[in-house]
Amino acid sequence: MTVSEKLYCITIYEFNGAYVVRKCCDLGWTFHGLGANKLPQCNCEIVARGLTKEDALTIGTNLSKELQVSLMVD
Repeated sequence: MTVSEKLYCITIYEFNGAYVVRKCCDLGWTFHGLGANKLPQCNCEIVARGLTKEDALTIGTNLSKELQVSLMVD
């Protein structure tokens, strides 16, 4: 199984005044914790943070095309 088959989408959201690009897994499309609280079957990850909206959209768009998953902008 390729990475894109395990992913649900790429999300872009604002956090503390800057933008974050995140790969989100297909575990029911819930925003669950990363790090120590990460679920064993989860492959979510923060790709980039501290971005302008324009930079986040560029990275997110390119990544969603490359991995062939949806892009969700919050």
